[in-house]
Amino acid sequence: MRRLQSARSNQFKQKTDTIYVKISDKEIKCTIVRHSNRKSIKVLVNKGTVKIFVPSQTSDKQIKSLLTQHGAKIYDILEKEVRQKEELIEKISLGEYYIAYLGKKIPVTSTESLEVPIRFEEHEIKINKRYIDYADVLLNRLLRKKAEEYIPERTKYIAYKNGFKFARVKIKDTKTRWGSCSSKGTISLNWRLIMAPVEVIDYVIIHELAHTVEMNHSKKFWEVVGRHFPNWKLCRDWLRKNGHNLSIP
Repeated sequence: MRRLQSARSNQFKQKTDTIYVKISDKEIKCTIVRHSNRKSIKVLVNKGTVKIFVPSQTSDKQIKSLLTQHGAKIYDILEKEVRQKEELIEKISLGEYYIAYLGKKIPVTSTESLEVPIRFEEHEIKINKRYIDYADVLLNRLLRKKAEEYIPERTKYIAYKNGFKFARVKIKDTKTRWGSCSSKGTISLNWRLIMAPVEVIDYVIIHELAHTVEMNHSKKFWEVVGRHFPNWKLCRDWLRKNGHNLSIP
């Protein structure tokens, strides 16, 4: 295990180290995040990166032991991501890949004539063949930008139409939440909602706006939601059933 760099944040009492660990005969880059307020260890594998969040007193020996113990699982996840990326590139090259945008299937194709890496046209997304290896990154960035353009304006419209007041809207990259509302009236919404049907997006917006009135999930809260969005149960059920598909490999 070889230490490369260290950065310290006094404000958050956090220390970040980058190390390399051999897993299944392959050297894997891991980011170790030590935090003084953390009580447990969490391993996050995503997009070819491995992050390990640990309490500040956790020793290198303990981290190495953890990685050795879970190395096979980490390696399998990384290999699965590589296969998914290869399949994505192949499908785009063959014109067989689609993504959801506002609940509609949009074809994604590659072309040599494009001057920019990616472009969202009226009924199609085109990717420059020179950037096809970065298709997953480009698509994620594009859809997040679309979400940042659409969702805040939609929230303002729905709030005005239904008489809600809020402070501001944030578009976030969260893994377990579609939205949240702070006690100060800040509405946070997951950018992946841009892939859902409009009525589902509207439901999540109404759900969070209702929290500006009732900061809980009591009977009164659901009465507020139902008053402004009668079909909320159908949209909630759709999200529970299909939410895991609102992603790009």
